Amino acid sequence: MDITTLAAWGEFLGGIAVVASLIYLASQIRQNSKLLRVSTTISVCESDIEYARLRIEKPESMLVLRAGFADRESLTEVEREIFDGYLDLSIRILQKDYYVAQDGAMKQSLWQGEQRGMYWVLHQPGSQQWWEENRFTFSDEFRDYVDGLIREGEAAG
Repeated sequence: MDITTLAAWGEFLGGIAVVASLIYLASQIRQNSKLLRVSTTISVCESDIEYARLRIEKPESMLVLRAGFADRESLTEVEREIFDGYLDLSIRILQKDYYVAQDGAMKQSLWQGEQRGMYWVLHQPGSQQWWEENRFTFSDEFRDYVDGLIREGEAAG
């Protein structure tokens, strides 16, 4: 075997090693992407669980939310702080979910469920009043998204 043959074999084996490394890397990326989607799903579900827990553990807060959705102006100062805090938290969670979904890290079916829930919230009179007063605290892109959801409801309603 001469040096040219050895070099050819070395190049061939090096090529096989590169292909094997790329296959391994692709496998790791797929596994990491799956773990990211699972983590996102868990995070969204935990937020939903906290909302359900609020309804069970603090029914008086749910009465405030119900009244605030219908007529935010009728709330006392303390009730309004509870209502506004709930909306701020809820819509910031939606903003996080919006960007995660835009990046493709959230299952589309899960994102659709989150959108339906927020669609309902955003079409309540008290929520719309809150949004008009607080929309400036959100990113331009997200504001456009929420404004679009509200317009959809106005066109349908």
